[in-house]
Amino acid sequence: MARIRFLTRTAWCCAWALAAACGVEGGEAGGTVFRDSAGIAVVTNHGAAAPTGCISVAPDPEATIESGGSGGAPNPLLFQVRGGAVLEDGRIVLLNGGSQQLFFCSAAGSFLSAKGGKGSGPGEFLQPRWMGHGRADSLIVWDPGQRRLSVFDPDGRLVESPRGDQASAALGPANVSGLFADGTLFTIPAGMSRMPPPVGIQRLPEAYGWYDRTTGAAATVVEGRGMEMTFSDGAWFDVPFGRTDMALALGMDVVIGDRGEASLRVHDREGRLRRIVTWPSTPVAVTARDRSRYRQAALEASRLAAPPPEEISAATRPVFSSLTGDRLGWLWVGLYSPDWEPPANWLVFDRDGVLLCQVTSPARVRVLEIGERYLLGLLRNEDGEETVVKYGLRRGGGMGRQ
Repeated sequence: MARIRFLTRTAWCCAWALAAACGVEGGEAGGTVFRDSAGIAVVTNHGAAAPTGCISVAPDPEATIESGGSGGAPNPLLFQVRGGAVLEDGRIVLLNGGSQQLFFCSAAGSFLSAKGGKGSGPGEFLQPRWMGHGRADSLIVWDPGQRRLSVFDPDGRLVESPRGDQASAALGPANVSGLFADGTLFTIPAGMSRMPPPVGIQRLPEAYGWYDRTTGAAATVVEGRGMEMTFSDGAWFDVPFGRTDMALALGMDVVIGDRGEASLRVHDREGRLRRIVTWPSTPVAVTARDRSRYRQAALEASRLAAPPPEEISAATRPVFSSLTGDRLGWLWVGLYSPDWEPPANWLVFDRDGVLLCQVTSPARVRVLEIGERYLLGLLRNEDGEETVVKYGLRRGGGMGRQ
């Protein structure tokens, strides 16, 4: 089969124009088929496997931030790190949920200062859950405990703090989870809006949208469906390896897909479906060992909550488990791999949905931010201790900024 290769924006446009000039539905190049159906671009990536090597992660971190350490100014305790960003000058900023603070660190990982703290005053937090890296290195923190957004400059000075009641009125129960290219905020469901009837496997509807903090306007872009749940022995359980929709803001679009399918939909801010992107995937059956390891992991995560009954499980594993966008606007799809099966593999797509290559990231690293030349991630060991690591990222020839 043809191997999938990188297709530049110019080449993509030429292929599309040539197909249109010839009077056919679409074109094919480098293992990627394009066609247009009622104004919707369908991008079918095919081939035996995505190529590797076009993007690679360095084997050793450039910077490591861990609690304590030697020296006159040891790092404070890292706990419940909710977000991270690398500023233009190389400094690293972390949202440390355990202390309700922003930690500013040097490019090498040394602690510099902390901003914020627990409280309801300006620049303080109660339950900070998300941090966005905006224009001019602005840092936007969402605190659902106060239903409040706080915007800081690169030095940690509070520059904007919209009133909590304004955000509450516009967002309702939704949470903030991302940024569009124009600075508008991406909103996701905050949890179940109602309990479904306790019969069979249920998936409740969910709404994804946007919120403009400058005007207070908000709107729903696309409807999705939540995690597969079932009722057993008087309690609700997420179906192990079950299906759920995942979504993110990328550029000015919303990308959404069911993690049980090798397919994503791209909607514009008005909710119009613009593109469907697919890639090859072979179903992997869930084994008895998988179910046992899942139960074990559930018990380790929470000794208070009972794990799902053994007989409850999806038949096949999910296709992917995470979606993220890098600072160049490319889409990274984290292929599904349970915690007991490192390393993590990613499929990387360009802005047009063309599959560029497959990338392997360090084992058990949860991605916080991906830049042009770095990957910032969070490691958590078996004892729950957290470490932030920054790895160098190499992009192959012809894959730089477009």
